[in-house]
Amino acid sequence: MKIRTILIAAVILFITQSHEAGAYSVVWIAQPCRSKQILGGCVAIDPVDGRERLVLLSNNEIHGCEMISIDFTGGIGDLFTLPSGSGSWDIRQVSGNLLVMGTFYNGHFIVFDLGKKQTIQDIDIPGESYIWNLSAGPDGRIYGGTYPGAVLCALDLDTFTLETIPAPVEPNLYLFSVTATPWGTIVANSGYENMMTISYDPRTGTWKKIPGLESGRYFSNVTAWDRYVIAFDPRTDRVEAFEDASWTALEEYPFELPGRGSFKIQKDLTTKDALYFTRGNALLRFSSTDEDSGTELFASINLKGDRYIGSLRDGRIVGVRGQSYFIVDEGTHKLRLTDIPVKTHARPPLFIKADRQGKIWGGPWFGQTLFHYDVRTHEVVNTDVMSDEMGEIYDIAFADNVVYAVSYPDGELIRYDPTQPWDQLGGKNPRSIFKMDAYGYIRPSRILVGPDGRLYSGYSGRYGKFGGAIAITDPVTSRTEIIENPLGTRGIQSLAVDEDRIFIGTHTEASGLTGKRNISKFGVLAIRTQETLFESSFETGAVKNLCRDRKTNTVVFTVNGVLCEYDTESESIIRDPVPGLEPITAGTVIPLDDGSLITGTGTEIVRIDLVSKA
Repeated sequence: MKIRTILIAAVILFITQSHEAGAYSVVWIAQPCRSKQILGGCVAIDPVDGRERLVLLSNNEIHGCEMISIDFTGGIGDLFTLPSGSGSWDIRQVSGNLLVMGTFYNGHFIVFDLGKKQTIQDIDIPGESYIWNLSAGPDGRIYGGTYPGAVLCALDLDTFTLETIPAPVEPNLYLFSVTATPWGTIVANSGYENMMTISYDPRTGTWKKIPGLESGRYFSNVTAWDRYVIAFDPRTDRVEAFEDASWTALEEYPFELPGRGSFKIQKDLTTKDALYFTRGNALLRFSSTDEDSGTELFASINLKGDRYIGSLRDGRIVGVRGQSYFIVDEGTHKLRLTDIPVKTHARPPLFIKADRQGKIWGGPWFGQTLFHYDVRTHEVVNTDVMSDEMGEIYDIAFADNVVYAVSYPDGELIRYDPTQPWDQLGGKNPRSIFKMDAYGYIRPSRILVGPDGRLYSGYSGRYGKFGGAIAITDPVTSRTEIIENPLGTRGIQSLAVDEDRIFIGTHTEASGLTGKRNISKFGVLAIRTQETLFESSFETGAVKNLCRDRKTNTVVFTVNGVLCEYDTESESIIRDPVPGLEPITAGTVIPLDDGSLITGTGTEIVRIDLVSKA
């Protein structure tokens, strides 16, 4: 009997083939992907009992965005599934009883009534997939920027009517970092084709550029506080303070800044009455209502990728890290994590891989976590975050029982030994061993172990940049070689290797850019010399599902659903080598290293004999 493992939605199934030809059965075994991915969050007052709640928004690509409400006093939580959207980047409490959030991947405004404990409005923004952060405007409306239309949206909280305001930034796809200023305008960033910071005046309905700010440069970490806006200004290459629409930097900061060195405003903590900022591990607070207090050290904590969410009425601060939340008291020097006390629904894995110890591994569509399922004991384990950065793991490989993961957004290579104690906070296990973002590459596609024992991984360029690279890493020393743009400025979609060669498939896209190229490539590189031995072009968005069967040394890939074979002897491509094979619709082609492949066509799972081509 031969056993194969496949993924259908969020369920891992076994497909078993008996000795009787053509006799198959499907057995449901688990829904193991259970990790939370918290993006939006706020501290809200429950109108029923007047107590504070930590409200968090967790991704779920099947059931819908999940809202978690945590009662600090009892350490308990409630789960609410929103009617649409897979997740949300921001949530705000408005008008006492109401919570407003913007969702993705469908671009809706959701209004939730805390008193009734139910959604009362679900408002579509036609043509948009994402709403990023939210900001309360001077006219009482809630503003947010979108993707892919790069429009500014304004939601009227009295009538729940929506206005969409196109930004004059064609051909940009993104409008984000939306902030209402004390002087009545809305400032936002647009990118990434023509990156800039622009300002909208709701009173006149007009857009303006920031004086003296060149195209391609933009403000970051824009924060409204008291009667000022604080932001990093590329015109001076430092954090500046502004008090009117001229965007002229003040000669002195309107707050006390002890010591020297760079600092970062904590936007989610800052209120009209208090400005919070960090310098190194120190969290500092400046009160705008108590002129005698000056700037005070509130706490000293190495956040290690954690996020502050908001302030409580008693002055404490609450935040989130991975599958936990934390509360920071004044004077705290050590982070104390508490598990989020709510079990969320299963999520679909982005990928699944089987190790040699009888475990099936995978990771969610968005989130820096992994899961594994033991096929013998049926034990399911979901890890905490593998990285300090907010993003997702795209793929994993196994070498000497160690897991190697590639992660977005830093193009990060992570080493994790599941037999050793977990200490990600301490930087020991899992730990980051290399980052490609320093070289301009952020989004991984694949990682595998070559016959030489080294790790081969492929990447695409950072936002606003076409290009791709291959990293070859020694798992013992972490020494990494980088091959940039091996087939031109195209991102790496798929990889395979043998003893001497790297087989590469590329794609046509670039993060944040509208312009797509209509030619992808398949190519072969010599490992030792990095010389291009062969390349061929295809009119397609990507050369996908590239793999190599070890027994036959057959290399295959798909182009627009059509199976293609690279003949390693004649150095030529055979298109559609299997007569009668339907278009391949599966997201993967799996070599069994016995002379056959497993893949999917429509609703069928097929096995292809590479020798008989049947």
